[in-house]
Formats: sequence, C-alpha cells, structure tokens
Amino acid sequence: MSGKETRFHGLLIVDKPVGPTSHDVVDDVRRRLRTREVGHTGSLDPEAGGVLVVCVGKALRIVEYLEAYDKAYDAVLRLGVRTDTLDLAGRVLETRPVPPLAPGELEAACERFRGPIEQVPPMYSAIKIGGRKLLDAALAGETLERRPRPVRIHSLHVTRVALPCVEFHLECSKGTYVRSLCDDLGAALGCGGALAALRRTRAGPYGLDRAVLLDRIDEASAPGLLLPLDGALGHLPVVRLRPEARTPFLHGQSPRIEPTALPEPRPGSDANVRVQDADGLLLGIAVLEFAGDASGAGMARLRPRKVLVPPG
Repeated sequence: MSGKETRFHGLLIVDKPVGPTSHDVVDDVRRRLRTREVGHTGSLDPEAGGVLVVCVGKALRIVEYLEAYDKAYDAVLRLGVRTDTLDLAGRVLETRPVPPLAPGELEAACERFRGPIEQVPPMYSAIKIGGRKLLDAALAGETLERRPRPVRIHSLHVTRVALPCVEFHLECSKGTYVRSLCDDLGAALGCGGALAALRRTRAGPYGLDRAVLLDRIDEASAPGLLLPLDGALGHLPVVRLRPEARTPFLHGQSPRIEPTALPEPRPGSDANVRVQDADGLLLGIAVLEFAGDASGAGMARLRPRKVLVPPG
C-alpha cells in the first residue's frame, strides 16, 4: 500500500454486503485504491447491508458533516423472540407464541413510534459511556446504565406480513437503532421481537441506485465512481465569494460579505455554509458570523472551518 498522498478524492457509495464490518469495507477500499486515506460515515452492523458512504482523500475532512445524514432502511422483524443483541445473531432470552395480528394492530403499534421518540442504546453497540464501549462491557457480561437518547422516526410503514415475520420500511434521523425499534415494536405487540434482516436503502442524498459493489472498485474505475464533495454537502447553504475574497479565504482569513449576498432563506449567525468561488467551485466550509444585525444590517463574516482547495 502506498504511503504517498492519494490522488483520489471524493465519496464512494458502497453497497455493503452482509458479513463484513464497515471497517472491513474501509480496509478493502484502502487495498483496492492503495491509499490509507479512506474512512466511512454511519457504520452498519456486520449482519446489515446496503448503502455505506465511504470517504476518500479530502472527503475525510468533511466526515463530521455527513454523519448527520438521515437514513432509510428496509427491515425484517421476527416476532416471538427476544435476544441479548436485539437481533437474531444474539443469544435467545425468551420465546413467546405469536398471536394472529390484524392490520390495525400493526398500524397502531407503528404509530406509537413515528415522530420524535427516545431510545435506549443497545448494550451491543459502539457507544461509549464513561470512556468505555458498551460492546466491550456486554462481552464481559456487564450491563451499564444507559440513558434514553432522542431520535426521530420520519416514516414507518409495514410492507409485508408473513408471520412470524413483519417487513417494514423506515426513514429516520441519525443515531436511530433499528434493533432497538424492533425490540420496542415486539414489546408493543406483546410477543417480543428481534431484528432478522436489515438493508440501508439511503443515507442523505445517496440511495442504492448510486451504490457500487466492492469488486467494481479499483484504481482504474475510481475516477468514474467517486462523487464530488459539493454534492455531499447539499444540506448546507451556499455563499459565493467575490473574486478578491477567494485568496484570503484559502489562506484561512475571514472575508467580509454583504448580508444581501446571502442565500434565502437566510442562515442565522454561527450557521455552517458551503463556500464557493465566483465560478461555483467548492472552496471549503465556513461559519457565518454577523458583525451587526442578522436581519440584514451590518456586515457578515465567513470564518473558515475547512479549506478544501490549496491556495494558489
């Protein structure tokens, strides 16, 4: 593997297979592109497949802005069983008979979990509490106290029923554990439940239609597969600099801009924005600061956070 700086920059939307970890996928891409400059956003469990956003080269610098993506999944809930991992890969804790379920019962159960909810993170997860991974504690036979975390289920719909399995599609905020949702749905239905299968169908603007299989990725194909950084930041408002402000920004200075040049709806102070030059080239990410009144009076300033184009 080359130790030199990579010549590849952008995003690979990988259709992760079931089996390897997300880190395994990153290692595979590193070998295929012969570079260490590879990472991912929004990991998938080994038993899950689908869209995994992989960052290459300069894209690693914007990972924190991509982790906030909403996600969409197709999932299979197996009713009548509870496990310690909340999916069928875990140790069975309890089994119960699955009663006949009318469509109205399933709909009522789903309705309870639409919108803002709170989830208790599973013990078998990478979240750290007190500097310790929950997964490490679980493997040591310990259970740590976990506080519920707010997430949002934007939509949740049953797509097929073949008891004891229920298939559903959901769209949700970052940080949502579908395993926890399955456990909660099983409890709401009175028979318990565990995640049987999971496939991520979308992460932010990237769906399965943009995803590629690992065996298609190599140094020859990479230029045609890598997606530009600007599209990955489409959720951030755009500010275009005047030509004379381009060089100062690239050197880390904070150019002033007229509030009237801001996009509509106008971002508030301390908002993250994409910064482009007059030709639309992405230069970096900045924090918008108002020297006067954010309603339009006074001047605004761009404080660089990530400069993605070298000065020159």
